[in-house]
Amino acid sequence: MITRGFYTALGRLLGSADPAAIITEVGFGTANTAETFDDTALTGAIRKPVEAVEVDADDPRRIQVSWTLARDEANGLPIREIGLFTADGVLVARVARASAIEKTPDMELGDWFELQL
Repeated sequence: MITRGFYTALGRLLGSADPAAIITEVGFGTANTAETFDDTALTGAIRKPVEAVEVDADDPRRIQVSWTLARDEANGLPIREIGLFTADGVLVARVARASAIEKTPDMELGDWFELQL
């Protein structure tokens, strides 16, 4: 779910080309509460840089943000939520999982968020 922070960051980015509004990080947290428009944080989160932010050439309103979590990252963390953050730490999107991913050293995770403006 896109959060209120997304629209705030988008307004800053479009209004002033504020580099702090650029999506730069993905976070992994432990809360299993449902997503809401007013989400601002992840619980017990670790954050890391995203792999790529790409604008769809055929539909520039669509943005894909890719991430990976390496074998040596977040081991032992029961991942129940994943979110995207701007350079200045604003949560712009969050997804909550029904069940946890129990991260272990023998797994690498990767996925993407697709955001449509």
